[in-house]
Amino acid sequence: MAYWKYERFQDNGKTLVRPAGTIKLGGYNLIYDAWIKRDQPLDRGWHVSAPELVEINRDDPEQVLLVIDWNPNAETHVGLAELLDVHAYTWAHGGDVPLWTPVMIRMRSLLEQEVENREQEHELLNAGLPEPDPEAPVFVSFLYLAGEQNGWRWGRGLGTNAAAFLEPAARDYFRPFF
Repeated sequence: MAYWKYERFQDNGKTLVRPAGTIKLGGYNLIYDAWIKRDQPLDRGWHVSAPELVEINRDDPEQVLLVIDWNPNAETHVGLAELLDVHAYTWAHGGDVPLWTPVMIRMRSLLEQEVENREQEHELLNAGLPEPDPEAPVFVSFLYLAGEQNGWRWGRGLGTNAAAFLEPAARDYFRPFF
């Protein structure tokens, strides 16, 4: 997955969004900075909203939203979701050093569309997309960050390729188990 900042802009009286740079959630970046801001909770859960992550990144949450490209290597498919918030649980197993942090990222669809090539994708995104629909279904993805010894990087050292999206029906099925 790739993580982006999208900026809001006006076009003919409509609010649209377009790419405005990348962001870094894993490693010693936004999620870590949010953990520090929460006084480094260990062996307990914590939460950070997307607007707060935008502020931590020194951007204006009224102008910037966070977007996940959930398949950045796809040649002919664009799949984007707005990041809404992150729920995390930082494990230290009774110690004073974080060992790992499972995270649940809540998001909603921004765009899912077929394109002919990367050029068409670039044109589509930079022309501007409608803001995410606040009524769109919310879905989640579970990932994890390695602990202090691994620099808070995404698990397995291979990025976030071990993610699983849980859309509403699947989420309802799994809900009783956790």
